[in-house]
Order: sequence, then structure tokens, then C-alpha cells
Amino acid sequence: TDREAVAAVAERLLPALFEHLALEEERILPLIDQHLTEREWKAVVEASFGKVTFARRLLMLGMALNGASEEQAQLLRAAVPAVVWYVGRPIGTRLYRAHRERLSSASRGSDL
Repeated sequence: TDREAVAAVAERLLPALFEHLALEEERILPLIDQHLTEREWKAVVEASFGKVTFARRLLMLGMALNGASEEQAQLLRAAVPAVVWYVGRPIGTRLYRAHRERLSSASRGSDL
């Protein structure tokens, strides 16, 4: 019952989330390009990442790469240190697969 309630709430929130993300890309990212230097933007990103564990960052990389186009993957590759790309990317991909499987199992009613 709780799972169904959470799923129902998530279904109601998704349209608002998609609208928010589209507006962010349309309105916020151009402002960042206009008003922040590359160095300032990198500092913002680094400060945000500092709040996330390394394992969670690898999971996020796996999430970002899932379904990414070749162009998007190359942008990510350019944004991370080479060691993260070559060593962390496969780990992140595995972490994301495992994460997705846990979510899928939970949605089928299995115990985590």
C-alpha cells in the first residue's frame, strides 16, 4: 500500500519536474553562460560535488551516461578527470545498474 501511494505521488510530481527541468535549460543555463565565467561555474559545480560522497558521484556518472547520446557522453568525458572516466565510468555504470535493479525489485514487491 505504501509503495502504491509513493508511486501515485511520483506520477503526479513527474509533469512538474519535467516542466521545471525544461525551464531550467531554457532560462537558467543561458544566464549561467552570460554571467559566470567557466572558472566560476566549475567552482559552483565543485562546491556542490563536495557535498556528495565519491560513491554517489560515480552512481551519478552512471545515471548520466545511461541513455546519453555520443555527444553527451563526450561532454561528460571532457568534464571529468581521465582517471574518473577510465576507472570510475565502468564502476558508475555497474552501480547504476545495481541501483536500477534494486528499484525494479522493490516495485515488484521484493524485499531490498
